[in-house]
Amino acid sequence: MAEFIEAVMLLEKEYGPFKAAIGHSLGGMTLLNAVKKGLDIQKLVTIGSGDMVSDIALDFVRTLGLKDEISHRLKKSFDQQMGFDINTLSASTAARDVYIPVLIIHDTDDLDVPESAARNILKNLSQGELMITSGLGHRKILGDGRVIQKIITFIKN
Repeated sequence: MAEFIEAVMLLEKEYGPFKAAIGHSLGGMTLLNAVKKGLDIQKLVTIGSGDMVSDIALDFVRTLGLKDEISHRLKKSFDQQMGFDINTLSASTAARDVYIPVLIIHDTDDLDVPESAARNILKNLSQGELMITSGLGHRKILGDGRVIQKIITFIKN
C-alpha cells in the first residue's frame, strides 16, 4: 500500500494538479491515504473500498482456507518490513485527516468488502456522503449507470 500511495503522489507531481480522484477497492484506501499525505484534489470518490488493513489480511487468509493465526503473523511481518503498524494505513484512520468532500459508494452485495467498511470510513470523514447500491457486487458497480451519473454530478458540483 505504501508503494501505491507514493505512486499517486508521483503522478500528481508529474501530471497534476488534478481536480478529483476515483479509487476502487484498494485504490480507494490508497487515495484516502494520499490525501492525508498531501494529495491536492478538490473531491474524492471511493467505490467498494476496504477499511482495516488487518481485516483485509484476515479475509485473504480465510479465503485460502488457512488458520487466522497466519493472518496475525503476516501482519506482524508487514509491520516489521515497513517499520510501522500497517493498520495506520486503514481507510477509516486516513479519513480522520481528509477535509475535502468524499463520495463513498458501496454495494450491499459486495462479497469482497463488507458494507460496514463504507460506514466506518464515513463516520471518520468531515465531509462524507454515502451511496449504497444493491445487486451489483464488488465489480459490476463500476459500470452501473446510476453510479456513474452520481459520480459525475458529485464531481461537477
